[in-house]
Amino acid sequence: MRLDLRPFANPIMLVSDSPGQPTGLARLCRDLATLLCTMPQFRVAVLGRTPFTGINKRSYPWMSYPFPEQGQWGEEYILPAWKDFAGEDAGIIMSLWDLSRMLWFGQPHRLREDLATFLGPGRNFLKWAYVPVDSTGPDEHGLPIGMVEAAKGYDRMLAASEWGANVVRRHRPCDWVPHGLDTAKFNIGPRRGTLDWPLESIIVGCNMANQARKDWPVAFECARILKADFGNRFKMWAHTDTMTGYWNLYALATDYGVGDAVEVTLDLTDEQLAQRYSACDVTILPTGGEGFGYPIAESMACGTACVTTDYAAGQELVDEDCRVPAVAFRVDTQHDVRRAVLSGWGFAGRAKAQIERKRDDWEYRGQQLRQRVEHLSWPKIGLVWRKWFLEGIGL
Repeated sequence: MRLDLRPFANPIMLVSDSPGQPTGLARLCRDLATLLCTMPQFRVAVLGRTPFTGINKRSYPWMSYPFPEQGQWGEEYILPAWKDFAGEDAGIIMSLWDLSRMLWFGQPHRLREDLATFLGPGRNFLKWAYVPVDSTGPDEHGLPIGMVEAAKGYDRMLAASEWGANVVRRHRPCDWVPHGLDTAKFNIGPRRGTLDWPLESIIVGCNMANQARKDWPVAFECARILKADFGNRFKMWAHTDTMTGYWNLYALATDYGVGDAVEVTLDLTDEQLAQRYSACDVTILPTGGEGFGYPIAESMACGTACVTTDYAAGQELVDEDCRVPAVAFRVDTQHDVRRAVLSGWGFAGRAKAQIERKRDDWEYRGQQLRQRVEHLSWPKIGLVWRKWFLEGIGL
């Protein structure tokens, strides 16, 4: 589909987690909206999913259209939001979500008549997607059928990783650009700084949301194994969004016998996160699949290796000795996605080796890891994003 877009002030609406939420997609939405606001070729709005109601105390330099979680993925809110924001002007609606959430957007003929007409062939906006592909379908190579159908309904598609782009390309054209990182905040700090973490302690960090895809049992199994090796020197820093969500972290830590060795944080600023990343000997991210993996990049930018699953996009950022092979795969959820099955023993072995590497030369190892993610710094990757946005409107 082609539209006659203008050289300036084209309306572009991002559909994602609300920018004020503590999620990776919210961070991405906030960063991209901020970047677009610096480009005179666009005027910006965000249709953002949020668990909160009432007044939004944070202000942003773009139009905000928050909708509640029970509003699913914006189906009932997108039409009035776009009409209020863009009027009759031609523009762009760009989703930042996984394709499993966007079948209604890509194939709107199943919706009620007014929405099907608004999102259908006669629409006055282009459909763009930035997709954090975190898994394949059951065939191990392409997307599951629901995501394939969603992908076919977009005019332009971009993946968050080379791995993800290769999966999407089995069905349609797709390029890729990684997320950006604020390396002014996430950088190498003092070894322990003002934290109450003794220098002799072995600190393993784990920053994951409390959701099914994040394998907290494997994280605590890894902690139990390392605690047996290092004794009372071992400590684990765990950062998450809620203690009781898909997993009960209180119960898991106790059941794995590491409750006394775990410090959990819930609400930290980027600066506080960076301080803890820098102070860790290693971090782990045991996950069934990542579309990018912010905690991986953040940890490495702070000079600490992250051990993660050798599957999907997360493994692209790390060296081979930080990749933990899956012991098996399972097909999961109504979307038929292929998830990695993991073992704490695999993570513990890789983590112990990284602890030794950083202890051998803390400063050199830190700089080595930081160099691996320097290309993600917004002053660098932002230029690539600008080019992609401008190409989309013919400039």
